[in-house]
Amino acid sequence: MATGNLSGSVRVLHSLTGKVIKDIDDPAFKNCPEDERAIESVAFSKNHPWLAVAGLNGVFSIYDIPTQTVRHTCSRAGLKGITKMAWLASTDLLMVGHLNGLLSLWDSKTGQLQRIFKCQRDEVLDLVVTLDGGRALAACDNADVYVFDL
Repeated sequence: MATGNLSGSVRVLHSLTGKVIKDIDDPAFKNCPEDERAIESVAFSKNHPWLAVAGLNGVFSIYDIPTQTVRHTCSRAGLKGITKMAWLASTDLLMVGHLNGLLSLWDSKTGQLQRIFKCQRDEVLDLVVTLDGGRALAACDNADVYVFDL
């Protein structure tokens, strides 16, 4: 399991013993303004021993847990702070929800943006991907839920 904090650090723990495996201090979060350092979402890949970590600064990093290295650090102009992430089943794709009402779909192997979806201008508060990976559902600050075919 993993947990993030307000200062931009992430702690990875063994799920059975609670033993700390790694404390991660990513420069992508440490070198930004203090009010943007908070880690808002962490998500383990279903297909690889990878952990995605995202923050209010609009950046996410993908860590390789066994090698304890950063595979990719990803961001793009126009994509605001990250609120939630979800891996698509049986793929290497990661869906990311943003404060400015956008969802972005990323290839975790290459670190490349694949597609952007728009939920008007309301903050994405929660995000899920269906078990078959065919749809993404985003709950937004305006109390609407948006459904996107993937």
